[in-house]
Amino acid sequence: MHEFSICSLLIKALDHEYDAIQPPPTGLKSVTVMVGELHQIVPDYLLGAFTALTADTRYEGAELKLEFTAITGSCSACEWQGTIQPPLFVCPSCDQVGVDLITGKELFLQSLEVKT
Repeated sequence: MHEFSICSLLIKALDHEYDAIQPPPTGLKSVTVMVGELHQIVPDYLLGAFTALTADTRYEGAELKLEFTAITGSCSACEWQGTIQPPLFVCPSCDQVGVDLITGKELFLQSLEVKT
């Protein structure tokens, strides 16, 4: 269950962003996280990890919103671009192996909604 370690890193990033807000907020309403499908995150596990790791903290009760990004790529051989279905990263147009990934690796804080 790698969601706990991922959530721990997200909370560190959240701390950094939250502490930089001026004037200081009085609480956190929600946080939106962009997640690429290559991370193979189970949403319920990540939500549970967020609830557990924010209990008794200044973020307790905040909502975690997840936005998922599909895996897309491009082929240098035929210039095809589109959605890729793992586990094979093969161009569906020309069968070229080694399609360049465009999206699907994301994992970052998209936005925070704070109380003032």
